[in-house]
Amino acid sequence: MHDFIFTEDKKAGVPPGAYAAKFAGYKETTTKKGAALLWQWTIVAGEHNGKTASRFTDPPGMIAPSPSNALGRLLAGLAGKPLTAGDSFDPNACVGKSYTIMIAGGPKGGGLCVQTVMPAM
Repeated sequence: MHDFIFTEDKKAGVPPGAYAAKFAGYKETTTKKGAALLWQWTIVAGEHNGKTASRFTDPPGMIAPSPSNALGRLLAGLAGKPLTAGDSFDPNACVGKSYTIMIAGGPKGGGLCVQTVMPAM
């Protein structure tokens, strides 16, 4: 009989759940699907303190932000209020601010990523 001792998976991200985090910013990048924006938060408390949680979205040139897509929901979460047609919002103003983020599996069985963002209480 063996005792198996599990070690930390260095490639594993932050597991599903709610976390206190600070918005670290976003940047343009390229994925296997093409141009994208990479949004990142740093976990600031608990077992995963210091780890990065992220989410990819289509860039504004490919999709207009709206309440029905991930880009629009992330922007509204960062703003802390619903954004409506015609609103302008600069997420760079949110870098370093505190949020509560929810990490869960992506749609259609996608990998774990930030699904919900809301200002910290």
